[in-house]
Amino acid sequence: MKYSDHPDCIGKISCEKEEFFTELEKIAKEIYRILKPDKVMAWLIGDHWRKRSGFIPVGIRMYERLCKYFETVDIVCVTRRNQTSNTGLWHKRAREFNFYLRGFKYLFIMQKTNQGHCETTFSRN
Repeated sequence: MKYSDHPDCIGKISCEKEEFFTELEKIAKEIYRILKPDKVMAWLIGDHWRKRSGFIPVGIRMYERLCKYFETVDIVCVTRRNQTSNTGLWHKRAREFNFYLRGFKYLFIMQKTNQGHCETTFSRN
């Protein structure tokens, strides 16, 4: 998706690169700076799958970064099944190429507190 022609547009950075998450963390840090204490913000982000790169858990990787600045209030996992994917052709492709027909998005509701930040214990293999 093309967001702008600006050379610094983060929409041009692939989520396969660490730079993508570094740039999004800068946004989270700025939100933390301008958000008043005890106020909340919401962050909506989806995971990524492409045949070439495979599955990238963008949502959880971003959640790890958000936890450096905010406490978790709630996490909503949103799934959407596209109507065009509910066909025999897409079911066959999903089995053949090992991917989900549903797109996963996460809505993180986070709060700026003075008590510190949430702890994450995710591990990568």
